[in-house]
Amino acid sequence: MYPRLLPVLLLGTLISVATVSFATGGDSLDKAQLATLKSATTYILAITGKDTGATGSGFLARKSGKTGYIVTNHHVVRPGGKLANLFVVFDSGTPKQERLGAKLVAEDVARDLAVLSVEFDKLPEPLAIDFASEPAETQNLFVLGFPFGESMSASAKHPAVTISRAGVSSLRRDDQGRLVTVQLDGALNPGNSGGPVIAANGKVVGVSVASILGAQIGLAIPALEVDDLLSGRPLGIAVTGTVSKAGNAKVDCVVTFADPLTRITGATLLAIPMDKAAVLPQVGADGSYVRLAQGMKEYPLRVIDGKATAAMVVKAEDGQAKVGYYVQVRTTTAGRPQRYFEWTKVVIDFAAGAKTEVAVGFGQARHKDESKEAKGDGEAAKDAPAKDTPAKDSPAKEPPTKDAPGTEPPAKKPDATE
Repeated sequence: MYPRLLPVLLLGTLISVATVSFATGGDSLDKAQLATLKSATTYILAITGKDTGATGSGFLARKSGKTGYIVTNHHVVRPGGKLANLFVVFDSGTPKQERLGAKLVAEDVARDLAVLSVEFDKLPEPLAIDFASEPAETQNLFVLGFPFGESMSASAKHPAVTISRAGVSSLRRDDQGRLVTVQLDGALNPGNSGGPVIAANGKVVGVSVASILGAQIGLAIPALEVDDLLSGRPLGIAVTGTVSKAGNAKVDCVVTFADPLTRITGATLLAIPMDKAAVLPQVGADGSYVRLAQGMKEYPLRVIDGKATAAMVVKAEDGQAKVGYYVQVRTTTAGRPQRYFEWTKVVIDFAAGAKTEVAVGFGQARHKDESKEAKGDGEAAKDAPAKDTPAKDSPAKEPPTKDAPGTEPPAKKPDATE
């Protein structure tokens, strides 16, 4: 996959399209669509210290009463991997600008996604997420966000949203045919990471995440990944195996989940020996994963505070030293059909004192930053802004690190972008 071949620049709030070769004509957004998109696209500040942090983009994806849920990139809310005090700005750069303290309620490191929550009695309408269809090559798209952060502000307020054109140049899939990356034609700049990528019908088809250094190529996370996170999904699995004198292995599995809207009502761990699932299936017509194989043994999972456990008993046959299993998770979500997720390999070693091995967990990192220049941050928020009124509500749900004592963004404007 491309992270192994090309240096990828994660762009905290990512995307201003400088040149577009085939997305300059045809579709456009009407005034009503523009108003909806602009009001739901948010400017994000992640403050890690008195004069340090990053900025990025996001968008309102769901709301429940006064609680709003904002989707963005994981690397935006964890600049340089650090804990941060988080702020979300609605109507940035306008007279209606409102900056709110935000809580981190879900993070998916492998897919570089995060969900923040805010409390606000004037939430706009959330953006519709088109998870049921895929964009097509040469399709015209619109990218919303805040390129170059505070340096683009023309007033005492935070910057106004930028809307740029892009075109779909390629669809990148994994070995099972799942769409994992939408490749965009155009140069992407720091400041738009986490911002919505929009089709002509006004629906979200992706989330800006990165660009390829030295090329006019941008990358976006498909909408199906966003829907999976909002609906609740497994993130990883930790496995320990204990071998008895009788040659059996008790395998304890701890599955972690992200469920920001508390939608999961049930979950099951499925397992099958690898030699009984020699042919791995492709995804379904809607791009979602399917049951790995018939004959899988099922272990109920009870999800509590984002974790669930299951125990398997495995016996080596014919003097086997190791036994390999595929494990998969199925969830039941309120108002939705049962869903299956990607599988991983578990290898049980029957030697005394040996450790059980897990291949990858659920989801391999897809947007690894390999450039020396990029640090995984968004637009640098050194001397980051707090230009209008003090932030409302609470900051990040986690306490700041020792080098990030403040909860208010500093008052100075950044000198320059990184």
